[in-house]
Amino acid sequence: MVFPVSNNPTFNWGSESFDFQNLLTVKVSTMDAPATVIAAITPDATASIPLKNPFTGVASPTRGLFVDVAGTVTGHDAFGNVVTTLPLVAGLNWISLAGVTSIVTISKIWGVW
Repeated sequence: MVFPVSNNPTFNWGSESFDFQNLLTVKVSTMDAPATVIAAITPDATASIPLKNPFTGVASPTRGLFVDVAGTVTGHDAFGNVVTTLPLVAGLNWISLAGVTSIVTISKIWGVW
């Protein structure tokens, strides 16, 4: 199975669902609200399974990533394009990823939706 690629990905963050073309219409309360959906991410070595918002069960790129220590991540951006050795700092990173294939140095990674 190949990782899905989209020109207009759909995001499910907080209580809103919207596509990339409508990103500017997202409520400020959704963008600035505290993270309400947080879940541990297990890297998918097959690089074929998109991340799902665990609250809705729907495939959705993250709003951010929380990691225990600085390191790098390889996976797929919100559009499904491959990203390699993307550096992350310890703590919250406002990075929208649709999939995580591997992590280096990082031992724990959580998705924030």
